[in-house]
Amino acid sequence: MARFSAATVTADQIVSELEKTGYCIVEGILSSDEATATRDELRAILNGGPTGRNAFEGYKTKRMYGLFAKTRRFDRLATMPMMLEVIERVLGSAFFNLSAPTGIDIGPNERPQIPHRDDGKYPLPIPHQEVIMNTMWALDDFTEHNGATLVWPGSQIRGDSKDVNFTPKETHTSVLTPDRSAENRQQRTAHAAPQPGGQGFESGYAAVQKAIVDADVKPIKATMSKGSVMIYKGSLLHGGGMNTTTQPRMGVILEYCAGWLRPQENHLLAVPREIAAAVSPKLQELLGYNMVPPFIGYQDGRHPREILKPYAAKL
Repeated sequence: MARFSAATVTADQIVSELEKTGYCIVEGILSSDEATATRDELRAILNGGPTGRNAFEGYKTKRMYGLFAKTRRFDRLATMPMMLEVIERVLGSAFFNLSAPTGIDIGPNERPQIPHRDDGKYPLPIPHQEVIMNTMWALDDFTEHNGATLVWPGSQIRGDSKDVNFTPKETHTSVLTPDRSAENRQQRTAHAAPQPGGQGFESGYAAVQKAIVDADVKPIKATMSKGSVMIYKGSLLHGGGMNTTTQPRMGVILEYCAGWLRPQENHLLAVPREIAAAVSPKLQELLGYNMVPPFIGYQDGRHPREILKPYAAKL
């Protein structure tokens, strides 16, 4: 597991490791105090909110969507020059957007998430160019026991005879649709005992685990101290780990996608315009107020940032 210090790491080192294993960890970007303050702010927003609606979200996990409508804590992190350089080099273009920025607070006794690839939600042939880059920011220590992300090193390599598409259709079917059926309620009850493959757990998980065993691919737990970030390709197989502790584990993903690809979250609706007008021009671009040459993304024949000018004038 490649680990770098925020004080000395270079974009070249990160890109090289992404090519080899699909991920790496950069330690010490946030101070412990800054990570704690950020975590506490996000938990205050999530307090009293619902847990996940299915096993993919996590029945004991709380998620914060619409991140940039609710906090300014990640404005700087989302636009870090070195991070943007890495993303540009991996995606092969200077034009990309934020896709799915999400706070993820994995609760006690949460099951491991179904292994998946972040680019698996798009109907693209395999192999294909990289279209997703992701970062996971640790606001708590990620440990062996509290839900550190599971990663399958090297699984980002496309076209390899040993590389199997482990993402079942069940993973992306009705992921955001609440299921209030009796079967779903049974699943929630059975979910209390974190035993993969146990009664009530989605059949997709067992199928994925079998495929992984058959392919002889072994995961590792991406442990890291709070204030660190894991950078990984969208084609890397990964999933949230099992939390067997008595405390939740908070992390935030800042996912980026190619500029011509539809982002997972619609930021133009999720982030009010008066908020978008107040953030930096670079963050505005990442939220969708941009164009991909020659003319993808215009509104009424103009650059989409023009629509923010009346809101900026009121600031």
